[in-house]
Amino acid sequence: TLGDEPQYNSVDDVPPIRYVKGIGENFKLYTQAILSYSELNKMAETMMIGQQYEFGKKKIKITHLNIQAKGEKTKIKVSTTGSYKGDIFLEGIPTYDTSTKIFYLKDVEMSIKTKNILHKTVGWMLNGMLESKIEKNMAFELAEKLEESRQEIETSMNKTENGVTITSKIKSIDVESLQNITEHIIIDIVTKGN
Repeated sequence: TLGDEPQYNSVDDVPPIRYVKGIGENFKLYTQAILSYSELNKMAETMMIGQQYEFGKKKIKITHLNIQAKGEKTKIKVSTTGSYKGDIFLEGIPTYDTSTKIFYLKDVEMSIKTKNILHKTVGWMLNGMLESKIEKNMAFELAEKLEESRQEIETSMNKTENGVTITSKIKSIDVESLQNITEHIIIDIVTKGN
């Protein structure tokens, strides 16, 4: 879990244990990881607060970020100083690329809510540039974390307890899907082994 530990509901009805003569050699284990928006804010602030972007003779500097869920999208409020002092709002879709093992925001779109014509002009000049910078800076490499998880799961599964020895080999672990909800992103993980 990244961030605050979520609340759990107790399970009252557990299915009965079933004894079988044998099981297949391969298995899949489905688990979930929680990425809280408070933790995502901390990670993003580390990478982006103080960043300065130039476009021609104009400059902006990021002074504050606030990231939260907005339906299936993630909303980012970026506070800036410099040529544009104010708040810029961006929205993107939380996405995981299985080939690169990178979590990122895709299709980031920007909006500036102001009546000031100068700010609208600055917003027009920022359009596209800031969106691509946010997409780039909001990308998190997960390969190392997934490998650590794979090793931990394999270690915990290979043991002898009460005279029963369990031996398994974890072949792969990967993100299957993401669910964006109010306070966090649920990461559905599938682990395959034998």
